[in-house]
Amino acid sequence: MAWGAHVFVAVVYAVLAASFVASTATLILEFKDLDWLSLALTHSHLFVFFPTFGIVVLAAFYWPSVIFTHLYWSKETRVRYGKVRYLIGLAAVVAASWWVAQQIGNASLRGIYEIQPAALAQDKGATVPCTSADGTTSMCQRVPILETLDKLRTLGRQRVGFAEFTRNCSPDPLLEVPPEYREKRYCFPASGLLDARQCCDVQARLAADVGQLQADPRLRSRSAELDRYFLPMKVFFIAVMILIAALLAFWRKRIDVLYPEYVSVIERGIIIGGLAMLTWPLMDYAYLQTSMALFGRTHGGMHLRWSLAIVPWAILLPFFFLRRLDKNRELIAQGASVIASAVAILRYPQINDWAVRLLGAGAEPWTFGLFVGLSLIAFIWLFWRKDRPPDNGRLPSEPSPLT
Repeated sequence: MAWGAHVFVAVVYAVLAASFVASTATLILEFKDLDWLSLALTHSHLFVFFPTFGIVVLAAFYWPSVIFTHLYWSKETRVRYGKVRYLIGLAAVVAASWWVAQQIGNASLRGIYEIQPAALAQDKGATVPCTSADGTTSMCQRVPILETLDKLRTLGRQRVGFAEFTRNCSPDPLLEVPPEYREKRYCFPASGLLDARQCCDVQARLAADVGQLQADPRLRSRSAELDRYFLPMKVFFIAVMILIAALLAFWRKRIDVLYPEYVSVIERGIIIGGLAMLTWPLMDYAYLQTSMALFGRTHGGMHLRWSLAIVPWAILLPFFFLRRLDKNRELIAQGASVIASAVAILRYPQINDWAVRLLGAGAEPWTFGLFVGLSLIAFIWLFWRKDRPPDNGRLPSEPSPLT
């Protein structure tokens, strides 16, 4: 069964990696004549992370995946109802991934990449009735979508983030209107200075127009069509990584007893995979800020995204990785990881600004190539090592008895 665990995990992970590459390759081929790089960087959480750092995470967590498959499936490991628990858990993850993908796919706001290149090129903008903060109604201009995207990329590379341009379009009706709502700031869809209410009207029109174009099957991009199949795989990948972190924390003592030769390999993967994985929520929230600059902010405060599931993931990993420390230092380190996660949540606006600049719409053109290069370095660090698993990586057929 040891090699069966290898084969099963390798096949599943190979399919996931192929889907990540195919998703981005489809975008590049479809928009190669229409600035595919801007679209990829603007939606970096979908088209940059997965074919680069996402594949690194798959490789980094390959050994834990094989070990847990062997742990639950092999009779020698003495896990009660291991096969049943494994199959039920796998089915639950698949079902949850499909459900989450459906929720994301049915969102009202659509991405620009979901519209065919020809339809984007033909968009000429629109005249929009807009109401100023003092109640005066006038006519504003929504510029073409491609012009908006170009301006977004140009200005994004000249500043750190778009937080100043994401004013709340649904203020609390029981409170006074904030004074800054009357101030005129740059509005990306209008390509000019507007107050908050005027910009919100133009942003709403852009969101409606993008949604209308995407809703027409004749104008929907091939990338959007294939995303119905690729998105569940991406969600499944995230769900599996979260589950592995929980299992590493839960089974850490059992792994020390049954698979002691693999502990250093797992720890190396946790370091590399953990650092790579943390870039995904950063890219996701960078896109959120970009989306709010384009389509408007729906409410004040922090927006909850599915990528926040990585916060408990980041907290769980140290419970395995730090177990070699003495008890006091382990508790201190684990507490520090919790505090660091809390600080990241509380200071998320500033973090999001830098994420936009370095990992999202404001990233430099060479960023994609940099991520590919960093991924190759990570692979070298993962596989060119002295602490290789014994016997060409074969799992023990008769693990040491539990004591």
